[in-house]
Amino acid sequence: MRIGKLQVNLLSFLGIGIFLAVWYFLSNRLGSMRLPPPHDVIYMFFTSLTFSRELLVQGGGNQGLLPHLIYTFTRTLLGGAVGIALGTLVGLAMGWSQRLRYFLEPPIELIRTIPPSAAAPFFLMWLGPTPISHFSMLVFY
Repeated sequence: MRIGKLQVNLLSFLGIGIFLAVWYFLSNRLGSMRLPPPHDVIYMFFTSLTFSRELLVQGGGNQGLLPHLIYTFTRTLLGGAVGIALGTLVGLAMGWSQRLRYFLEPPIELIRTIPPSAAAPFFLMWLGPTPISHFSMLVFY
């Protein structure tokens, strides 16, 4: 028996509703200090976007999480775009020149086998804890 798109949507909404009902029930049973209710979590999420006392104490400014999220998002998009462009250009050049392919293929294959989490400390040692090291990690991985 096939499930129609309307039934899938209804089941999805029903699943979300049951999840929220269980969350409210557990929040009432355990107390809001152990498990805050969903409306408190949603309220704190949106208020922390514009103001975060924790960030202010740690030197992250008093504008909240939103400027940090925007910075991270744009840095990730820019690093990914540069990495895609660089990879495409190097790949096309390697396809065009057999000598270049023989020269670049071994180091590229070697770098490809290193997981990004293992390479991160090296980027930090070589380039320092600067935005350049973060950007380089995004470009090369």
